[in-house]
Amino acid sequence: DACGVPPLGETPAKTLVREVQEETGLYVEVERLIGLYTGRDFEWTYPNGDQAQIVTAFFACRVVGGVLTPDYSEFVSLRYYPPDHLPPLMPRCVRMLQDALRGRTEAAFD
Repeated sequence: DACGVPPLGETPAKTLVREVQEETGLYVEVERLIGLYTGRDFEWTYPNGDQAQIVTAFFACRVVGGVLTPDYSEFVSLRYYPPDHLPPLMPRCVRMLQDALRGRTEAAFD
């Protein structure tokens, strides 16, 4: 697949589990949907000039197996951080992480 795009018939949760395993070596279990996110900070312009509005599904997951063996083609570093010692994040990631840490039972959406 290209850039985490799910193949036909694959659900967002199954895509997440597969992508995490491919890119990190970890097996995760999806626990719940944190929220659906979009907005100006989710607009994307492709190299050919086409534009798209991205909708991101953000899930809470639990690691259930595997060994951390990063595929560095997607990122430069991979590690766990305590919530109060995070590195700088993109604004859209801050918003999603805040919703996750609030412990809401209902999913957030724009």
